[in-house]
Amino acid sequence: MQSTTIQLPALALRENLLIKLFELSKPIYRSIFKSKQKAWTIQRKDLAKFEVGSLGNDLYIFLIKHNFEVEPKLESHDIGHVLLGYETDVKNEICMQFFYLGSGKKSVYSLLTTVLGYLILPEAYKDYHKAYRYGKTAINFQYWDFEYLLKEPTISLQAQIFSKKSNSELFI
Repeated sequence: MQSTTIQLPALALRENLLIKLFELSKPIYRSIFKSKQKAWTIQRKDLAKFEVGSLGNDLYIFLIKHNFEVEPKLESHDIGHVLLGYETDVKNEICMQFFYLGSGKKSVYSLLTTVLGYLILPEAYKDYHKAYRYGKTAINFQYWDFEYLLKEPTISLQAQIFSKKSNSELFI
């Protein structure tokens, strides 16, 4: 009796598929889940004026490094990269969503991203599991007002995120 194995397409092809899905989902996510949210008025160049070590300046450095602009109504996504240290490649984008689930964020987008990531890039399962466990060590900070927090030291915010004694409503 022969065992059957499923052959997955090449990694680059599967990653490109996920990139396309991410890009297609942005306007849908923005219009459905962020329709009532006000976009920030701040632009990338404005972030350069924040003090070195602040969340605003660290966001500026991140955006410059990756040649990104501030995305209206999706500003908190890049802040997640700054605060958590995840890179912007496909695997790390998915890991960041697993982190969020571990920390208690239950959003449709996170759930869909993690399911698709697991199905399309199953070889990264150990990294996903590690990110989920890492999220378990953190508080759920999804409701923080990041625009208000741009002047705060990034390191202080990170300490709050990873202090289970911290109040997740501290910065609301």
